[in-house]
Amino acid sequence: MKNHFFSLIIFLTFLQLGIDKMLEVLYDNNYNLNENLYYIKDYKAEHFESAWANRFHYPLLYFFQNK
Repeated sequence: MKNHFFSLIIFLTFLQLGIDKMLEVLYDNNYNLNENLYYIKDYKAEHFESAWANRFHYPLLYFFQNK
């Protein structure tokens, strides 16, 4: 179990590095947070199906809101 935990930590660390790099590229290409780029970092988020279901509504609210 201990090895699984450390493997998960390493995976999440590299995943976040990739996310940070993608955000950097987007910013460099004139994307602006909360203007034409929307990103939510949920520090308490877990990575399994029911946890995704709890936050799936965020992009739906953005894409289907009345403008």
